[in-house]
Amino acid sequence: MTNQMNELKLRDLFKDTDELRILKRNGFRGVLIPVIYTIPGTSAQTAANFTAPFFFADRNYQVLEFWERHEVAGGDAGAVTIMLKKVPDTIAPASGTDILTATMDLKAGANTWLQGTITETLPNFTLSLKDALSVVTSGTLTTLQGVTVAVILKAL
Repeated sequence: MTNQMNELKLRDLFKDTDELRILKRNGFRGVLIPVIYTIPGTSAQTAANFTAPFFFADRNYQVLEFWERHEVAGGDAGAVTIMLKKVPDTIAPASGTDILTATMDLKAGANTWLQGTITETLPNFTLSLKDALSVVTSGTLTTLQGVTVAVILKAL
């Protein structure tokens, strides 16, 4: 009975049923959506395992937060980093737009969630329909294991 009452109240808000269909199809603006992507175990030692897009935008989104955690840190003498990229349709992930202000160190804090800093440049952290998210690494990934990234998106 309660569900029927809620549905009737919602229909009263939208007298035009086409407007209601649009609302259902697009979802509600402002909803936060977590997206989690994991490269398990020693698969994280191969750079090609990172670049494939892990999220495709079905509407407009704003990237609010980016978190990274790895089980075993990279051990190479040089820099070992990761970057979150916005990848428009027909663009290769490595050529995408940086969403973070700087790369994140994959040699720091094993088993600790590390937060990236989102750029303040609006076009860089706003996804449009068909844009994808990808992560791209740099450096020698030897010893790196079990990388998980989490992105918090806000539906626009």
